[in-house]
Amino acid sequence: MILLSSRLKEVVKRAIGISTAQSRILDLEDQVVSLQSQILELKEIIKSIHPSPELVSTSVSIDWNANLSLVPKDGQIETENEKIATSLSLLASEKFLPQEQDYAIKTMVCQHRHFQLPWFADWNKEINPDGGLSSSPQKLERKGWEYCSILQALSERGMLQAGKRGLGFAVGTEPLPAVFAKHGVEILATDLDTSAEASKAWQATNQHAGSLQQLWKPKIISQEAFQKLVRFQPADMNHPETITDKFDFIWSSCALEHLGGLQAGFDFILRSSQLLRPGGIAVHTTEFNVASNSSTITTGGSVIYRKCDIEALDYHLRKHSMCLEKMDFYAGALPADRQYDTPPYFKTERQHVKLKLFDHISTSLVLIVYR
Repeated sequence: MILLSSRLKEVVKRAIGISTAQSRILDLEDQVVSLQSQILELKEIIKSIHPSPELVSTSVSIDWNANLSLVPKDGQIETENEKIATSLSLLASEKFLPQEQDYAIKTMVCQHRHFQLPWFADWNKEINPDGGLSSSPQKLERKGWEYCSILQALSERGMLQAGKRGLGFAVGTEPLPAVFAKHGVEILATDLDTSAEASKAWQATNQHAGSLQQLWKPKIISQEAFQKLVRFQPADMNHPETITDKFDFIWSSCALEHLGGLQAGFDFILRSSQLLRPGGIAVHTTEFNVASNSSTITTGGSVIYRKCDIEALDYHLRKHSMCLEKMDFYAGALPADRQYDTPPYFKTERQHVKLKLFDHISTSLVLIVYR
């Protein structure tokens, strides 16, 4: 049951401005069953003041700080009544429309300043209980940014809670499945079959998972709790349709750029998003070209996406009733944003926020897809 507030009643009284207003207000004082009946009643009030349908679509703001007990000057009563009645109708109808949230994590580029923000510090501590990746000037590393941005993006959208289900692709030995399980999320973690030729290089660098045991992080969660919530199975990102379950969220960390080409990565995003439940989200990180919107690597074992590619992805997703979260391509202006690491990486004094990848300057980009 909904009651009209005293402020709203006062607005209605002034909007009517005639003797019949009192009886109408008394009627409105009774509880109404639903918002719909309340709006219909207000529309009837507006019609009694002015029959023009234009009033319903005209937008006029209300100064809530104004003294509502003041009586308009002669000759202005009708104008003031119309403005207030129109605004009242819009207020009642628009108040309950869905509003976009302003999240900390958007579709955005890794910046030096992110390492100094509370969300990075909080998730970095949860990933590394004994230390590890740090926001100190000596230890900036974009891989930690990817993990923390994925966690923050999912957390602030209500996905890290008991009852939710998540699907991870190319998980390697990353800590995210363990962190998700710690928050009560049921997880299906996947990676290439160990017999697949493409998995050999990842196995050699300890970046490939072939079993559930490889994903357990004892400093994050107990083995018993982990095994209750996390499953593992082999899966090829080029064929996500082999998975038949539905999930609240999907994630991957710097994997889609290794599928053979720019288009192959986009195909994966679109096809894997079909595994999301309505209202689900996908969060992926990938390589982003910060020095060119034209020249880049488009095919091969490691490609680099440009601003124009990400904008094209959003256009394509919208044809399928999906979209990207609002995009922020600003790469930052602090020293670690202007400088870049060079091969062999981590051997110079430069930070590993941006890096030289072949003949291009790249960093990480987080993509957030809404279904």
